[in-house]
Amino acid sequence: MIAAARFAPEDCVSAEAYERRLQACFSCAGLAGGHTCTVCGCIVQIRAKLKAKTCPRPEGSLWD
Repeated sequence: MIAAARFAPEDCVSAEAYERRLQACFSCAGLAGGHTCTVCGCIVQIRAKLKAKTCPRPEGSLWD
């Protein structure tokens, strides 16, 4: 499903920002199964790709 997702380029962060976001997610205790955020239930590989999305942690975002 993740590999098949198609997003308009203007809706996506750069490849570098995407990697930084994913690394933050992968270091978060709220990540379950390597892809699900336990805070909001999203698939982090999709949420991290989209410019309009932010890290949903109530304690504060892990994304820059």
